[in-house]
Amino acid sequence: MRNRFAAALRTLRGNSGSGIVLVLVCMLCVSMLGIMILYLSYTGVLLKITERQGQKDFYTASTAMDEIRAGVQKAASDSIGRAYKTVLVNYSNEDFQKDQADMTSKFRAEFRSEFSKWTASGNSLITINGGYSVDVLKSFLDSTQLRGNVGGTGVWVEAAGGANTATVEADGITLKNVKVSYTDAKGYTSSVTSDIVVNMPDFSYMISNYSISGLPSFAVVAKQEMTNAGSPADVTVTGSVYAGKISAVYKTLSTTGGTVVCPGTISAAGAGSVFSSSNATLWANRVEAGQKGGSYGSVVLGGTSYVRDDLELAGYQSSAALTGSYYGYGNSTTESDKSSAIIVNGRESSLSTSGLSTLMLAGHSFIQSVGTAADDVLMGESVSVRGNQMAYLIPTEYLVDSATGESPATNPIVHDNGIKPEVAINSAGKTELETKYGVKKTEINSPYPGSNQTVTYYFMQFTAAAGRTAEQNANAFFKDYFTNNTAKVQKYLSGYLNVYNSSPSSQSAGWTITHNGDKYALGSAPVSSTQFTSSVQLADTFRRLCETLSAKDVAGTPYEYYVDSDMMAKASGTNYFRDADNKAVGVIVDNSKDNTKFVINGDGTKGDLNFVIASGDVEIDRPFTGLVISGGTVTVNSSVTADSTAVGNALAAKAETNIGGVVYTLSDFLKNGAANTTQNVGEADSGWNLGKLVTYENWSKN
Repeated sequence: MRNRFAAALRTLRGNSGSGIVLVLVCMLCVSMLGIMILYLSYTGVLLKITERQGQKDFYTASTAMDEIRAGVQKAASDSIGRAYKTVLVNYSNEDFQKDQADMTSKFRAEFRSEFSKWTASGNSLITINGGYSVDVLKSFLDSTQLRGNVGGTGVWVEAAGGANTATVEADGITLKNVKVSYTDAKGYTSSVTSDIVVNMPDFSYMISNYSISGLPSFAVVAKQEMTNAGSPADVTVTGSVYAGKISAVYKTLSTTGGTVVCPGTISAAGAGSVFSSSNATLWANRVEAGQKGGSYGSVVLGGTSYVRDDLELAGYQSSAALTGSYYGYGNSTTESDKSSAIIVNGRESSLSTSGLSTLMLAGHSFIQSVGTAADDVLMGESVSVRGNQMAYLIPTEYLVDSATGESPATNPIVHDNGIKPEVAINSAGKTELETKYGVKKTEINSPYPGSNQTVTYYFMQFTAAAGRTAEQNANAFFKDYFTNNTAKVQKYLSGYLNVYNSSPSSQSAGWTITHNGDKYALGSAPVSSTQFTSSVQLADTFRRLCETLSAKDVAGTPYEYYVDSDMMAKASGTNYFRDADNKAVGVIVDNSKDNTKFVINGDGTKGDLNFVIASGDVEIDRPFTGLVISGGTVTVNSSVTADSTAVGNALAAKAETNIGGVVYTLSDFLKNGAANTTQNVGEADSGWNLGKLVTYENWSKN
C-alpha cells in the first residue's frame, strides 16, 4: 500500500505530458491571433468598401452640384443676351450715356435685373424675399435622380441650415449655402456644400466682330500725314495704315488689304489724282475728291468704309466710285462736321454708288456758315448737290424789310458793310413756313469779292414744330419742295452730276436721290437719325482706333502710344540695328528737331531695312517691305508692303553701337505691347467665359 502511494507521488512530481499541455496552449494562442487577424482583415475590407462607396457617393453629389452650376451658367448666359440687347436698342436713348464706363454700368444693371427675374419651371431663380429658389436648382438636375424626401434614396438639394440667401451686389451675385446630398441604396450618404458666385460680366460696345491686326502687320504709321506728293508714278501700300491725313497728289495712291485709319481727311486734291482703297477696311473722318477751285480728283472706295463726316466731291469734274459697303455714321442734327452725307459741290461731277451692297448715311447735308456751328443750316437731304442750297433760301415774298415795310427784291441781299437791312419773316411766311415746318430765319454773311460790301443770305433754320422734330421738318420740307419744283431740282442736279449711278437701296436720315434714265427722283423714305443705334458704337470705335489702333482708350495718337519718347531721346541722331547675319534691318532716327527727312533708298545700309522709327519725316524712294513709324509725314514714292515676320525679326535686332553704354534691341524703343500680333476691338479683358463668370466659393464636403 505504502509502495503504491509513493509511486503515485513520484508520478505527480514528474514532467511527463507537459509537452502536450504546452502544445494545446500554443494552439489556443495561435487560434486567437488568427481570429484577430481575420477580424481585422474583415474590418479593413468593410472600411475599403465603405470608402469606395462613399467616394462614389461624393462624386455623384459633386456631379449634381456641377449640374446646378451649369444651370446657373445658363441663367447667366440668357441674362447677358437680354441685357446686351437692351443696351444696344437704347444706344440713342438719352438715359443711356455714351461713355464706356457708364455703358458698362448700364449693362451690368440690366444683367442683374435680368438674372434676378430669370425663371425655370415657372419659378424665379431669385425669390422676392431676397433668397434663391431650391426648386429651380432642382430643375437643373435629371428628375430621376431626385429623391422625394430626406430619408429616401437619390440626390437631395437644399440650403444648408435652411439659409437660402442670395446677395445681389455691384460686383456679383452669390447663392449661399447650396447643399447637395446623395444617399445610395445601402443608406450611405455624402454631401457637398458651396456658395455659387456669378461674377459681373465685362462689357464693350465696340463692334463685336471687328478686329485689327497688331502693329507688326502695319506698313505705315504716320502721325502727321501720308502722301505721294513726290512720286513720279502710281504707288500702292499693301497692309494696314495709320496717318493723320492722307493726300493723293497728281498720281494714284492706293491702299489694299488690312485696315486704313485716318482721323483727318483723305483727299485726292490734285488734278488727275486718285485715292483708291480696295479689299480693305477704311476708317476716316472725311473723304474729299478734288478741291474747291480745283478739278479732276477722284476717290475709289472698295471693301468696307466707315466715314464720320462727309464724302464730298469738291472740284470740277471730280468723281467718286463706291463699292462694297459704305457707312456714313455721323448722325448729329446740329453739328455739320459730325453728320455724314454725300455732297456734290463741283460741277459736272460723277458719283457711282450702284456697286454698294450697303449704303448707310446717318446724317444730313448742311449749308455751312462762316460763323459758329450753331449758324449752320440743316438740309433735308443725305445726298445733295450745291444747287439744292437755293431751295433753303427764304422766298422774298415771305420776307419784309422793317425799314420799308416791303419785301426785299432779292435774297441774298448785297449791301455796304455796316448798313445791313433789318429783315424778318412776314405774316404769310409765318403761316407757310413757321407753322408747317418750324422755320426760323438765320443769316449767313459772306464778303463780296473785290469790294467793301457784304452778301447776306436769309436761310431757313428748322426747329421742332407741328408735332415733328427739326430733322423731320427739314425732311418734310425737301419732299414738298422736290414734289412742287421737280423741274428746277432736275436742273440743279443735271448741272452738278454729269454721271450718277445711284444705289439700289440705302438707309439714310435724310432724302437721297435715285436716277432712272434721264430723270431724278426721291429715294427711300428717311429714317430718324435716333434709330441709327450703331452710330455711337462706330464713333467710339473710330476714336479708339485713332488713339491706339485697338480697343484701348488712351488720349493721343498711335505714335505716342507705341513709341517710347524717352528712349528716342537717348538715341539722338541715327542708330542702326543689326540681325544675326549682321544686316541693318532696323533704324531709329531722331530727326524732328532739325527738320531733316530720313530717306529710305537702296544705298548701302538702307537697302536691308525692314523697320524704321523716326521722330520726324520719312521718304520712301525704293520698294520697301516692313513698317515705317513716323512722328511727321511719310512720303511714299514707291511701293510699301507690310511684313509682320520681317518686323518681328527686326524687333530682336541689336544696336550696332552702344547707346549710353547699353546695347539695346529695337523692341526697347517701343511700348504698350507693340509686338503683339493680334488685338481685338471690343474684346473685354475676361470676356464672357461662363466658366470664369460662375464659380464656387467656400466649398466643403461631408
